[in-house]
Amino acid sequence: MGTFNSRVLATILSFLAFINFATSVRQGNTEYKKNIFPRRSALATGSQLVKRNTGNYVLLQTEYSLIQGGETVTAIFTNVTFGNDNRLKLHVWISNFTWVPERPKSISDFCNEEPNKRGCVFAETSGYYNPPANQPFLGNFSFWNGDLGLIGSSDGYYAEETLKVGDTTVNLELGISTFWNGRPILGLGFGGSWFPGRYNRLPAASGNDDSPPPINPTRTFLNNLRTQGKIASNTCSFYNVQDAGAKGQIILGALDRSKFYGGFDVYSWEPATDDSSGGEYGGKILFHPTVRLGNINDPANFTLTGYPSLHAPSNSSIQINPFYHYLSLPDSIYDPLINALYPFGLLSIDVQDPYNSGSSGSTYPTQNLPCDINIPPHHVLEFTFDKVTIRIPFNDLILRIPRPENPSFCGLAFWLLDAERDGYTPLILGGPFVKNAYVVLDPETRKSAIAGLSRNDTATDIVEIGGRYAATLMNVRGAAIDPSPNNGSSNKLPLGAAIGIGVGVGLVVIAAIVLGYFLYRRKKANAQKTSSIPSEESSAAEADSKALAPSELGATNKQAELPQNPSNQTNWQSDHIGSNRHELDASAGLLQELP
Repeated sequence: MGTFNSRVLATILSFLAFINFATSVRQGNTEYKKNIFPRRSALATGSQLVKRNTGNYVLLQTEYSLIQGGETVTAIFTNVTFGNDNRLKLHVWISNFTWVPERPKSISDFCNEEPNKRGCVFAETSGYYNPPANQPFLGNFSFWNGDLGLIGSSDGYYAEETLKVGDTTVNLELGISTFWNGRPILGLGFGGSWFPGRYNRLPAASGNDDSPPPINPTRTFLNNLRTQGKIASNTCSFYNVQDAGAKGQIILGALDRSKFYGGFDVYSWEPATDDSSGGEYGGKILFHPTVRLGNINDPANFTLTGYPSLHAPSNSSIQINPFYHYLSLPDSIYDPLINALYPFGLLSIDVQDPYNSGSSGSTYPTQNLPCDINIPPHHVLEFTFDKVTIRIPFNDLILRIPRPENPSFCGLAFWLLDAERDGYTPLILGGPFVKNAYVVLDPETRKSAIAGLSRNDTATDIVEIGGRYAATLMNVRGAAIDPSPNNGSSNKLPLGAAIGIGVGVGLVVIAAIVLGYFLYRRKKANAQKTSSIPSEESSAAEADSKALAPSELGATNKQAELPQNPSNQTNWQSDHIGSNRHELDASAGLLQELP
């Protein structure tokens, strides 16, 4: 057998190692998936149809505030720029209408007037819009608190202006307010989907018959981005938008895979037909999640609630609302949750009714917890959907705003639903829920989607939704790992990774067997060769002894006679010794001639 070539074995082992690596990456390693297979076709990707970073999305960096100007605000804000240099900080809201405060000639004189004082408090946060010279007049507008889903009252006029968010600029018709007593708003444009009645329009314009007023409800910020080619879909994703003091983001037309884990549960909205009897609650989903609460590490104290109650109507629903700052819970969840909070210092405090402050004795009781309480994180309120489970730590149920009546205590971020309205008012999952879930809304397709939240302010992995080659909610999975300590997978590998490891171990075993076999054959061949080839000196000595031994000579050549001529003796001995050498070689099984 010839000499074994080690390069053959190295090639085999390298090939097996590559197969194992590629298999493990394809099955379970999402970290390398995007780097090794960046251009897989739509059919090949299966669960990851992606087209990244083409710029067809808008990223709003947000912050959540609880108190501004000494008042409770609980609002989501983002920074935008109008025109060339009008930088404002606006309240991001669900309405169709966007409006900003006009900068008065003298801010001090304007704000010293009593009707304007409240509006100036809000303008200190937002800033003022300075209109350009000769700006076209598109008509006047006016709205009151609650109209069109708006907050506060305002009078002003319409104008068309460029609005820049990040690197994206869009043309937009907006309201320029000359009087206001509410927060200036960037309206995303959900009114047509969530409020199909009187909310599904913009404020009526007047005073300019030559220019039709912009009352078309589709001419909103979100739809303008779509029609002007800035986004491929009306999908809105929400990350960490209700965590005070933390960074949040709203992405229009895309998702950020680094901010969630697993896949989405996707639900369709039930249409709201009018603005009465609860019809104003758009985005309703006819679904009942399983709700548990308590100590997740103690099964005996982590119990199911009575939701949905037996007397709940068949059309009871939920609403996932990233703009709402509370949880609105039925008594089947509210009552056991209050009982679970008593051990942490729950206290009832009577507070003044802000809508009846002038009436004597107009107070109502509220439940509160110590503002400095730190409840262990394994005490949670849990909502289980089809595939997704969202856990809300009890700490996130505290609205950390001190009560004026007792500054050591803070209110709670959940309400009790009115039992009389339970038949048509949905369980609203806002504030604390949104803080712990990755939420996606699509007002065009009327879809709500949720996934587990992964807090990550350093990485970004944008995936666009919609368009010819972009992804859909059903085939995008998060790049993060479930951080929950009891997610059922903390002590075991994912199925894909387990398969990859199993294949790898099998290939390593096969490679070891092949290597062992080759080494064994090589060792055996070398040992046989070493034992079968005598040394040159020993072979010559043995041949000489046999040639000179009379008995052996007689046994070998019985008919041979010694020559009489001495000169031929040497040749005779040489011939016969050579003959004996060939016989020795033949008896040893070798075909080569000794020298």
